[in-house]
Amino acid sequence: MSPQAGEMLVQEIAPRIRNSLASSLPQVGADDPAELCQDGIAIAATLLASAEARGKSISAGNVAFYATRLVRQGRRSTGQ
Repeated sequence: MSPQAGEMLVQEIAPRIRNSLASSLPQVGADDPAELCQDGIAIAATLLASAEARGKSISAGNVAFYATRLVRQGRRSTGQ
């Protein structure tokens, strides 16, 4: 991941994920909200690195949106 992409992840994407997951997150079982936010940020980093490897330019809002949707659907950064 390039330094610009890493900076965008920290400065723009991570706060958006934290805000969107904190406001309306269905908790199932022993889900920890902080852990789910970390999973969302890890998923966003994967999406960002994948897009960068393919030469695509994507906005911080798109990455945060899709990462948040994946966490809400039950997807986790470990693939389970």
